[in-house]
Amino acid sequence: EHEEEEEKEEEYIKASSRRQVRENENRQLSFKYIFLKSSNVFSHRIEIVLVVSESKIAAQERRDRNSTGNRRV
Repeated sequence: EHEEEEEKEEEYIKASSRRQVRENENRQLSFKYIFLKSSNVFSHRIEIVLVVSESKIAAQERRDRNSTGNRRV
């Protein structure tokens, strides 16, 4: 009973730290985007970077969900 509580708490901590990391990454990305948008040469390049990063984040989220799902089985 007690161990299960600890595991839930651990999972929550992991999830919230992942969320924190993701929010930080998103902030950095949008900052870079705004910064480079002002110099037009880079604007299309940074859009590609943004899309790639977002799909990486999405893929990571899927992996996280899968691994936690499998562990509960």
